[in-house]
Amino acid sequence: MKRIEIKRIEGKTLFKASLYIGCIPAAIFILIAIIMLLIAAATKSSYLILTSVYLLFYGLIYTVIAGLIYWFLAFLYNTFAKYFGGIKMEINIEEVEQIVEHVDIQN
Repeated sequence: MKRIEIKRIEGKTLFKASLYIGCIPAAIFILIAIIMLLIAAATKSSYLILTSVYLLFYGLIYTVIAGLIYWFLAFLYNTFAKYFGGIKMEINIEEVEQIVEHVDIQN
């Protein structure tokens, strides 16, 4: 076992990861919005049209805002980790080496 300390988190990487994860709820919102638009077109309901357009953009806006929040949290973590120390972890080097052998890591 080896002890490590995470002192810095890359904000750009965390932002991209949150965008990838945020695509799932965004896709669900967009799918629901499309179904609602089809129903609204059949019933000619202006309320359903407005609600579906709102849902359509909500999924996209939610994903971007969540990414920005995670980026800001990474900034805060990096700032406070300088003064108070980072997250301390114990890892098993043998297990990490086995995982790294099977993963293509690119810089």
